[in-house]
Amino acid sequence: MKILYVSNTANFSKFNQQFMIWCKNHNWIVDYCAPNDEQIQNCDHHFILPISRSPFSFSIIKCVFGLRQRIKKEHYDIIHCHTPVGAVVSRLAAKSLFKKNKIRVIYTAHGFHFYKGAPLKYWMFFYPIEKYLAKFTNVLITINNEDYTLAKNKFKTEKIIHIDGVGVDFTRFSPINNSEKSLLRKQYGFDDNVFILLYTAEFIPRKNHKLLFEIIPKIRQQIPNLKVILSGRGKLFDHYKTFVNDNHYEDIVIFTGYTNHINDYCRISDLLVSTSLQEGLPISMIEAIGTGLPVVCSKIRGHVDVITNSYNGYLCSLNNPNEFADKIIELYKDETKRKEMSKVALDVAKKYDVSIAVDKISKIYQEQLNFLSK
Repeated sequence: MKILYVSNTANFSKFNQQFMIWCKNHNWIVDYCAPNDEQIQNCDHHFILPISRSPFSFSIIKCVFGLRQRIKKEHYDIIHCHTPVGAVVSRLAAKSLFKKNKIRVIYTAHGFHFYKGAPLKYWMFFYPIEKYLAKFTNVLITINNEDYTLAKNKFKTEKIIHIDGVGVDFTRFSPINNSEKSLLRKQYGFDDNVFILLYTAEFIPRKNHKLLFEIIPKIRQQIPNLKVILSGRGKLFDHYKTFVNDNHYEDIVIFTGYTNHINDYCRISDLLVSTSLQEGLPISMIEAIGTGLPVVCSKIRGHVDVITNSYNGYLCSLNNPNEFADKIIELYKDETKRKEMSKVALDVAKKYDVSIAVDKISKIYQEQLNFLSK
């Protein structure tokens, strides 16, 4: 059996690693089509194709023809595509074989660009494209309730399902006791008495770090031992580093850049915060609740799938920065409430375990192969 994964960045392969390993363990040939922005693990061949992140790039046409040739040459049984542009290229490239029932196409939508509250231009451009290409998709996998409901009502796809994300390895993202936390904090240069907020996100406009920096003066007044850890990289990284220096927040804000130790940062923190404008299903948030972190976040698609207000965190309006600040301050002052939310967070995290995701996706693969063998 041969499967091809496609995304418009090789970095996205991290969301497929557990599925690729399953395929390799079952003696499948596993190929990956993506730009050459980083090395891809657990695949037989990395087919390098410079798929643009922008749907407006003319290079997409060239990528469609390049991928079409690859598909015809290799005779894949399944294409599993990710990212909006990667999915556009994949389905256009495989369309002729799809019509002949000679290949099965699976698309995991990690969050449609059209959603409640999205700009009208997103609906005018992305919605018609997805609706058209849904006809050339055997299985559409959605990871949040809003996308699932919309797809079921609007798209003509053979099978539309909802799963709880791509799974998290909770052997890495697990809680530690107070003495272990104290020791780990010392290793990272933090005292026991500091109150640590963590935000794990790329420095891009969609992640809306601007709101977080807007509320720092208020929460700083009420939390004198405040520390804010920002993990991630992106085009706005240097902008915010300059902002921190200009506003003399160096003693409060810590930039980790890209890190392989986000599990440790979750374990030493007291609270996860997310001011994001748009999400599919936030893996970083699921990783955090797996370590027992309560959450204060924006009330948006994806967040509302993971966080139940006043249960394992607080959902706040993006139009009300003071609400974010007040909820953070409330949890700082109320240790009992934080501990209650932490226990609930650990319980909620269980349904996102990677083993559950692998079981669901592997069954989808088997169903598709059974169809081809008829």
